[in-house]
Amino acid sequence: MQNIISHKKILITIFLLSLALRVSAAFFYLNFDKHALTLDRRPFVSGPYDTWNVLGDRDGYSSIARNIAATGSIGGSEGAIMHPPLYSYFLAFFYKLFGFNVYSLLLPQIILDALNSTLIFLLALNIFNSRKIALFSGMFYAFNPHFILLSIQLYSETLYFFLMLAAFLLLIGFSYKPKLKTLFISAMFMGLAALTRSILLVFVPFVFIWLAIVLFKDKNKLFKSWLVVFISLSLVIAPWVARNYRLFHKVLFSTDYQLVVAKGVYNFYPEFKTYALGYEDAGEVFLNWVKENPAKYYKACLERLKIFLFKPYPFDVSLRNRIVSSVIFYLIFPLGIFGLILSLKSCNKPALLIFLFILSVSVTHILTDLDGELRYRIPIEMVLAPFAFYGLKTILSLKGRHLRQPAAS
Repeated sequence: MQNIISHKKILITIFLLSLALRVSAAFFYLNFDKHALTLDRRPFVSGPYDTWNVLGDRDGYSSIARNIAATGSIGGSEGAIMHPPLYSYFLAFFYKLFGFNVYSLLLPQIILDALNSTLIFLLALNIFNSRKIALFSGMFYAFNPHFILLSIQLYSETLYFFLMLAAFLLLIGFSYKPKLKTLFISAMFMGLAALTRSILLVFVPFVFIWLAIVLFKDKNKLFKSWLVVFISLSLVIAPWVARNYRLFHKVLFSTDYQLVVAKGVYNFYPEFKTYALGYEDAGEVFLNWVKENPAKYYKACLERLKIFLFKPYPFDVSLRNRIVSSVIFYLIFPLGIFGLILSLKSCNKPALLIFLFILSVSVTHILTDLDGELRYRIPIEMVLAPFAFYGLKTILSLKGRHLRQPAAS
């Protein structure tokens, strides 16, 4: 695990640059261009500067956050109907401190996203032990319009990325020095990330697989590690699951993903809306529909596969956004996959962890749903960036070596 102190100047530079870019973007949208286009072609701000004017999943997150700030409680069933609770608690903390206004959201979230730039630097550094790859990776995050826009909107991604990257760094640290305390803390961050976006729960079984590979020579430590992860995750998640069980009389993490999978059918087959009438459980509706329509489901999965892996930009966006998204996609994804394959061939254990994360998220979304903005693919874009720069470095190195070879006489 690389020493943070030895890279202090670079980390501070990346953080301040990232912070300046996000503050500038927020200042521009709030003060000069009230009709600026985001990735979904809707205005960022219109009217008074309160958090209802910041786009995102505002109805779910912000209303619950206001209730928490006002009463100290998440309320009855509303919190379990849609989203996991942590992002709403994050918002509520700052609403309580600074009041219900746009700056209560923007300032903490911008600072957190600037920190994410430094975490990406550290992630790349600990995977490749290359300051140059780490620097390019951190700068990529800092300048990337996708992450800048997410940081100034009511989306949970910024908090989710922070918790997820912290968990990755600690897991990678564990692979170098297998201390159970490090693993316990990393699992806590995974639990908190899952309480921000439930999709991370899909990755948890893959962490157990990764630990089995890392510790395959030490069976005793492997079982202890599995137990530590299970206990740590349970301590974080159990209170929320218990609260939902008390309210709904069944084990329930959140219903957001059930609605997502149902929407995944409706996007391709509108008649699903009529089919779903009379059902209360969206997940049950989805599974029943798949059993009755396997051919249609297979076709929908193929369409999602093409969108997820080969479509560079979101649906229905401006030319400017198409250009930006295409540049990012064609820079990061081909080179990133190439770099990831090279890393896996060299038995890089941190690279294997990232691969399993990409695999779990990709398969889940291909089998269920994709947002029209391709927002669900952005975490993959984030963790692939270091591998893209590694792939590019490898190609340039091979090309340079070829040019230095003397011509055959």
